[in-house]
Amino acid sequence: MSKAQYILAMTLSAMITIGSIVAAISSLDTFSKANEEGMVRARYRGGEAEYPAHFVAFSAPAFLFFVGLGFAYLAHRSYHDEL
Repeated sequence: MSKAQYILAMTLSAMITIGSIVAAISSLDTFSKANEEGMVRARYRGGEAEYPAHFVAFSAPAFLFFVGLGFAYLAHRSYHDEL
């Protein structure tokens, strides 16, 4: 992996990580839609389901955060193992 590829990979990783933080902040309005038990109703083609509000708000941003972190780790290992 060249230095330019390493810089590009780390930049993409930082963008994914920052995007996950922005997604987490923008999903905070999910808590205002929760009922008194802390559940949020989600509608799908097959019907409806209730999920905990914190799961709905933070599952996708957490997944994106860990993808960005893993991408940075793999880029770091790939670059430094070749030296």
